[in-house]
Amino acid sequence: MGTKKSSELRAANEEITSASGEMQISNEALESAQEELQTVNEELQSRMAAANELGDDLTNLIDSVNLPTVVVGPDLRVRRLTPSALRMLNLRSTDVGRLIDDLRLSLSVDRLAPLLLEVMEQWAAQDVEVT
Repeated sequence: MGTKKSSELRAANEEITSASGEMQISNEALESAQEELQTVNEELQSRMAAANELGDDLTNLIDSVNLPTVVVGPDLRVRRLTPSALRMLNLRSTDVGRLIDDLRLSLSVDRLAPLLLEVMEQWAAQDVEVT
């Protein structure tokens, strides 16, 4: 009986040793993955800092231009407004994010949304009379 117990203990010890080895391998793999994630995170933070700096530069440029400028995205939502656009076009800073057709501009432009879509599609300026 003693040998049977000893044999069972050896088998259990081998299983524990094997499981411990597998856990160590898994732990090393997790540490490696964590290091990779940390590297990727640092790279993303660096890119975010660069993007924020470019965004600040763009904001400063747009704010310094004395032309009323409304920047819209492909979905025709307002992305940026210059201070002169706020004054001259009767806009508010809260209009950022709104659809261009939902704005009450201080001027009238026929077919503004289709005109903007055409300009974006053709990458060409359009001359339009406004009232």
